[in-house]
Amino acid sequence: MLARRAFLPALLIITILSSVAPPISRGQTGAGEFNCHNAAFVLDVPSGSQNPGRLIAGLQRRGIELIGVTIDKKGTTPCTHILVGRFSSTDAAARYGNSLVARGIIEKFLVTSMPGCAPATRPRRTSDDRCDSAAGENGGIGSSAKRVIYRGDGAVTVPWDLTTKQRTPEPPTHSLSRRRRTILTLAPGIDAALIPRPDPVSRALVELSPNRPGNQTWPRECTGSSTWPSYDGGLWIEGDHRAAVSRLQWIVGRRDSSVFEVSRDGQITLIKQAVLRLSGADRIKAGADLVVADYIRSNEGLYLLTQLIGSHHRYCLYVGQRMPTAGGEVPISGTVNLDNNFDSRINPYRKAGFKVPVETPPAAFDSMIGINPSAVWFNIRARRLVPDGMIAFHELAEALAKIDYGLEYLPVGLTPGAHDIAMQRELKLSSQRAGDTSITTAGGNRVFADEKSLLEFEAEFHDSRGGR
Repeated sequence: MLARRAFLPALLIITILSSVAPPISRGQTGAGEFNCHNAAFVLDVPSGSQNPGRLIAGLQRRGIELIGVTIDKKGTTPCTHILVGRFSSTDAAARYGNSLVARGIIEKFLVTSMPGCAPATRPRRTSDDRCDSAAGENGGIGSSAKRVIYRGDGAVTVPWDLTTKQRTPEPPTHSLSRRRRTILTLAPGIDAALIPRPDPVSRALVELSPNRPGNQTWPRECTGSSTWPSYDGGLWIEGDHRAAVSRLQWIVGRRDSSVFEVSRDGQITLIKQAVLRLSGADRIKAGADLVVADYIRSNEGLYLLTQLIGSHHRYCLYVGQRMPTAGGEVPISGTVNLDNNFDSRINPYRKAGFKVPVETPPAAFDSMIGINPSAVWFNIRARRLVPDGMIAFHELAEALAKIDYGLEYLPVGLTPGAHDIAMQRELKLSSQRAGDTSITTAGGNRVFADEKSLLEFEAEFHDSRGGR
């Protein structure tokens, strides 16, 4: 029988060991170690095409392990036999072959023994058509194989050999019907980009929110989803919007000044696409929310803004000469920071221990921060003006510590005060900035109603020192 076989010299046998084994074969072969015990069977994929290289290239492109290739010229049409995978049982090999057929990668296959692991029994011919039988006598592959039979209804079955030399005592394996294979073939391909995924920016904001479980208790009912929770908290601006936005842009920095926008009612919201682009999270898929969160934490100003936006409480930054309170409008000489919490500096000196209405914010907000846009702060230690943005940053950080973290303005025992927390955050922000923008409120500060008052003070100070 061997004499009746002829092989092409160039393709007598091609051994192609792929670095990526098929999912089932990798689990069956022990991470690539070969012996007749753990890899005794392969799939024989016959091809009568004049260009079998296309099929071989397609198998390699899909990461399917190729063992060898032989050419059978017996008959009118040469037949190429492609050996695929390494399996410990015929059942495992048949399951993998059926999956390749169902996916339309191959049309038919045979389960045969690995070269060198053939049993002593004589192989039997399964068909006169050489491309329908890979179990015939083959000098390079001698084996006793299970052939795959296509019945009239299109079903695929593997006949069971009841001889005493049978290797594995497993029942026959049945494949998918022709109708089901046709449905799988005609079904549109899955576009992973169309699969809904959690919004990475929303997940990062939930992670950074001061109201996240573990950071603080939830003051209001919130949906337990990965999207941005539905609540009525956040940050608003009132009064001089242009001056307020200018201060917020200084807080987040020049690079990140485009990450937020102001709605018609004055609420500050993040522009998610801008955050994704600046953080680089738009170029990755897995772990994009972690990238966004890390980027936000690297900028203390942006971190504070996202905490205010993600809070369940309502904050208002009011920039103007006068600001509303629960008891009517009051003038602003420098800054005013109002809330409804207990304050050891005020409550003990009020009737029944309650703040008066003008010391609390309007009913629509939990915290009201008022800033006079004309006022200037002169830091005595640095002998420089404190940037307007740093003043707004300090007041907002102090309000967040009082409202969301429940701290008093001054320390209580070992618990730090909200003012101390704001100072620490100022120093951290200052370390991320350079030049005059790094001046903080640390040390003594003198507040002037406007720049004219500051100039008059400097003139008086200069004269008092004899013109020095």
